[in-house]
Amino acid sequence: MLKDIIIKTMNELKSKFNVDESLLLDEGDGTIFYMNGRDSTPFDWEYNERLCEFVLFYKKTELGCIKLYVYRNGNMNGYFYDTFGKGVAQRFECDVVDESLVHMAYDNICDFENFNNKKTLDQSINIFDF
Repeated sequence: MLKDIIIKTMNELKSKFNVDESLLLDEGDGTIFYMNGRDSTPFDWEYNERLCEFVLFYKKTELGCIKLYVYRNGNMNGYFYDTFGKGVAQRFECDVVDESLVHMAYDNICDFENFNNKKTLDQSINIFDF
């Protein structure tokens, strides 16, 4: 499932960029946030050709540490921000995932958002089943 791939990818990125996990915002589950609050999943899907960004946040500043973008075609890339999110962004590329997993995740996220009256804004990915 896509969620497992995102978790694995984020763990690899934390290692690659030597991220101290004690500095990250964590709700007890290694929290990766799905940031759909600014413009919504359907908007990003239609206009940016991707899901909303997946983010690990710094606890101290509540700014992004790692932002991961998953595109409709299966491409994944993003940015690492050091200095508690205030440093220069380092762009990275990740392995491509099966686009059918991305499309399934989109459907599941939209179904979940619609069921919950779109009040599931900027939450842990653990609330979703994709």
